[in-house]
Amino acid sequence: MPQSPVLSSAVALSVLAAAALPSGARAQAPANKLDPLLRPLLDPAAVARIEATPRGAALGAALRRPLAGVVMLRREPGRAETFVDVFVSLSDRSPAVIEALGGRVTVHAGALFGARVPLSALRALLADARVRYVQAARRARLSNDLAMQDIRASLVRTASGGTFTGATGSGVIVGIFDTGIDWSHADFKHADGSTRILYLWDLTTIGTPPGNVGGQNFSDGNECSAALINAGGCSERDIAAHGSHVAGIAAGNGSAGSANQYAGVAPNADIIAVKGGDVSFSLLDVVTGVEYIFKRADLLGRPAVVNLSLGTLFGPHDGTEAAEQAIDSLSGAGHLVVIAAGNDGSNPTATTGNPPIPPGNTPIFLVHAARTLAAGDTAQLAVTVPGYAPAAGNVNDFMLFTLWYDARDSLTVTVRRPDGTTVSRRRGDAPADTETVQGHVFLDNASNGPAAQNGDGQSEIEMYDADPTHAPAAGTWVITIRVDHLGGSGRFDLWEYATSSTLGDTQISGGGDNAYLVSSPGNAARAITVAAYVNRVNWVAQGGTFQFTVREQVGDLATFSSPGPTRSVRDSLPSRQKPELSAPGKGVFSVYSSASNPAAPAALIATDGRHVLFSGTSMATPMVTGSVALLFERRPDLTPEQVRTILTSTARSDGFTGRSYATGFAGGSPNPSWGYGKLDVQAALAQAPPALTAAAGVNSPSSRVRIGANAALQFVVTASTAEGDRLDTVTVAGASNHTLADFVTALDLYRDSAGTGVIPNGAPLVSLPTPFAGGSTARFVDLGANVAPGGQVTYLLAVRLNDHLRQGDTLGLRVAAVFGTGTPSTRRAVAYIPVPVTSRLGRAELLQGGQIFLISENPVRSGRVIFSYDSTPRSMALYNFAGLRVRDFSALPANRFEWDVRGESPGLPNGMYILVVKTGAELLRQRLMILSPAR
Repeated sequence: MPQSPVLSSAVALSVLAAAALPSGARAQAPANKLDPLLRPLLDPAAVARIEATPRGAALGAALRRPLAGVVMLRREPGRAETFVDVFVSLSDRSPAVIEALGGRVTVHAGALFGARVPLSALRALLADARVRYVQAARRARLSNDLAMQDIRASLVRTASGGTFTGATGSGVIVGIFDTGIDWSHADFKHADGSTRILYLWDLTTIGTPPGNVGGQNFSDGNECSAALINAGGCSERDIAAHGSHVAGIAAGNGSAGSANQYAGVAPNADIIAVKGGDVSFSLLDVVTGVEYIFKRADLLGRPAVVNLSLGTLFGPHDGTEAAEQAIDSLSGAGHLVVIAAGNDGSNPTATTGNPPIPPGNTPIFLVHAARTLAAGDTAQLAVTVPGYAPAAGNVNDFMLFTLWYDARDSLTVTVRRPDGTTVSRRRGDAPADTETVQGHVFLDNASNGPAAQNGDGQSEIEMYDADPTHAPAAGTWVITIRVDHLGGSGRFDLWEYATSSTLGDTQISGGGDNAYLVSSPGNAARAITVAAYVNRVNWVAQGGTFQFTVREQVGDLATFSSPGPTRSVRDSLPSRQKPELSAPGKGVFSVYSSASNPAAPAALIATDGRHVLFSGTSMATPMVTGSVALLFERRPDLTPEQVRTILTSTARSDGFTGRSYATGFAGGSPNPSWGYGKLDVQAALAQAPPALTAAAGVNSPSSRVRIGANAALQFVVTASTAEGDRLDTVTVAGASNHTLADFVTALDLYRDSAGTGVIPNGAPLVSLPTPFAGGSTARFVDLGANVAPGGQVTYLLAVRLNDHLRQGDTLGLRVAAVFGTGTPSTRRAVAYIPVPVTSRLGRAELLQGGQIFLISENPVRSGRVIFSYDSTPRSMALYNFAGLRVRDFSALPANRFEWDVRGESPGLPNGMYILVVKTGAELLRQRLMILSPAR
């Protein structure tokens, strides 16, 4: 696992809109605005080859550089024009320049725009004065029973009869961008079988895209709503099984298999998932997915935390990559992203293994090197290529390196093949492109000046088989860096960021180190980045009892966990602590996707057949994601900086966490291997006690509100403070689609001293008749309840109703507390009906007591009618009075169906009809008068 990435040469296809190139496109473009990885696309010959390539999968070969696994090229099916995924930094905040050139913006984050632009438009885009720089959207790769006890999540919740209480993530959205999610798995369902997934957006297919969400147009892929998932109509499948596993760790409820044994950290959170691929992802899609999740959450009025168990080693590792800057811009109060540190570490923590661990547990696989040189000094880095069988064809055997250094220095970079032939370039020289029998070498040493993103020097080194008979030779390659002129720090950092599968065992065998390996976008300043330690080394599975071949001590850092810190940028951007903390990541059981292909071996599948064991920082990351959901449940307005402070200040230390395995860094806390220590959910929640919560009482309906059948609805209102205070006032306002005064006749407040959640006999503490008359806010004043530090006080609120509720109404309350200081609480809790413990928020569907079918209006005058029902009808059809069937309603969703009468084609004439509904054993007939206005 701890080795450089093996990248696929497949190029993703997507539906894109093509546009003509504006007349000014031939203007000379300043190349230093352009990412070096995109510069080959300025070559008209290269573009002509790509555009002439009929198959999308062959686009990378047409480029004649081993960049298909790094740069994302796309083509609309049936069309020849090719697009590239980019991030564009603009001096103004309008996408007009991109759209005018035929590009399509998919994400907007501050001054950064993520977009897909035609190859033919790149030169014109660069020539525009408003464009600061254009960067390729990189490809990223994929980077619990005992685990819940280890992070102490089991101490902050209880489970009884499959229902969780306590800290469960209720009311919070957990976002997953990954390989998809098994929406049919019981761990992602409520007790009644309905889905906990609010939306599932599949970017790998074509269908019904989300469209406009919160002002941003998401026009790709296919979106499945909860209703479509409940109806079994979602086409998405998680064949890689990675996303389902990750989602289960963060928010699975453990319903499948052994009761709650493999429940995740936030089992009552709701889920929004985005499928970005099966093996690798465009970071443009990743950032677009993050914005989509946050936009959806904002429309629901909910906080959201997004999990990214993915990354790439490409980039300067300083947080200035466009994707990292975009994530920082999108993050804020109630919006946070948690990212895997990566699996490129070589930590000397193994105690036994095959092959044997070297003496002293020396790291055995290194993909980073760094030095600080004086003027005239050189550093030689040996790269060992073991013997291998080259792949057929060309541009299939490759190893790619990126070098970053202080641009105030002048460096010469030299590559020596095993036969002694060399390629050399000084800073600013034209790129070298040389071929010998031992392999092709491409070398670009800051040929167009400092990188636009951070002002540093950037060198790209590629060894590959441009000629199919000239694969990179086995043996020792040497990369030499010499400081010709010292004007800055003399520091350089080099990463081997990608290899072909044939060269996957290539490593820096001389001069390498184990540091600065957190993958991008994990270096983002406002993200929480997570390392992995060992959860188990032995386990029981369907196939028997097993253990890892390479074993560490349980509790020690996983050998593969990538260490930090971030790289500094001259004097302007100091090195920062990454990762922030660690969580269990080796030997974690979680959801096993039913669509997994190929199937997991029996050695990894749990005895219940519904869960599977995976390892990686990918598994550690959702541990923290779920924990952030628990914090948001209590304080939904926490900022990324506040969350970081809570998690790092409460991280647990033990005999392992003080040891740093990062080359050149001492131990203690924090350190580049462990961050501040191990995740401790219980301690973190103690730093964020709930200021105010509101939830349905035990006697409130758990599904739908029935008209005339609810004399009183109950809410439990709990207030607490960290410092201790006196609760003086509780205020209650409406959060409903109609004026509360229409159907709320009284509010009664009781003190729940016994903690039973049941309204006691006797008079209420305070009763407010007609509390919302004239649109006023209800106030329970002079309560005088003393709250001890870290303590809480609980009230029961009874909402007395009349029978004026109408079909489609929602009933909700917005509750706030005022403490003795007179300062309003920082949290406002919204409680809707229905609000079961699982916190399914949304519209109440209203039926009269005993009714099984209801029409929202009859006659239908508005042009839109809602049919509500307890059980989904077997069939529903509309007949005219001549007995002719004029409309069939098929594939009816659960609970309700909304019909746009005016959308009929051909239109239905106004008049009287007969609606025939088959529901169970009953056949219902009802007259329906349509008096819709003209369309």
